[in-house]
Amino acid sequence: MIYGTVGAVVQAKGNFGGGLVVFEGKPELLIGGFNFKMDDLPAVGDVLPCGTPVYCDEAADARSITPIITAEVIAVDGTTVTLKDHGFGNVPFKVGATVAELPVDLTSAASYYATISKKEGNVLTLSGAITGLAVGDILVEVAADTKKVKAIPNALLPYDVVRGENEISRTGDGMYKNDRPILERRMPAVNDAIKAALVAAGCQFKWSNRK
Repeated sequence: MIYGTVGAVVQAKGNFGGGLVVFEGKPELLIGGFNFKMDDLPAVGDVLPCGTPVYCDEAADARSITPIITAEVIAVDGTTVTLKDHGFGNVPFKVGATVAELPVDLTSAASYYATISKKEGNVLTLSGAITGLAVGDILVEVAADTKKVKAIPNALLPYDVVRGENEISRTGDGMYKNDRPILERRMPAVNDAIKAALVAAGCQFKWSNRK
């Protein structure tokens, strides 16, 4: 049985666009739905925000969906990093995850990285300082073994996802097109490399910088 919420943070609404509206209009979704690996989801109660870049594997039997978890750095003090939380009071990173600065080449391994040893809302304590990390940079979760971004995105998450306490499985969707602009300042931080990957995958988004 599946527990938890899919859709807006306010469960009763279930709207596309998220609790913090990232886009208006009707999203076009990749057909069929996909399956999250539970380890890729945030901790119970934390929000995986609408607009998160995702990789939807349409070829594999498992039809998996992998989120690329990012957040903008708003303060750095040694091993303490504060991130933009989009009004949810938390960021979707988990204790034990490996993080690095989002690279300009999504296929390259990070030279500098650290693991998250503690998290309080949108404030992370890292196992060590990440060389060169500064305010305005984008922090991203990377694979622990390769130190690379977990996947090359081909869609955006069209709603918020909150993991339920007893949840053992979760399906998700990928949005590849929308007829209204995507409000970039309301979604998790992306760089030009992520935008280019989405274009290469056939996504059709109009990016807007309005609040």
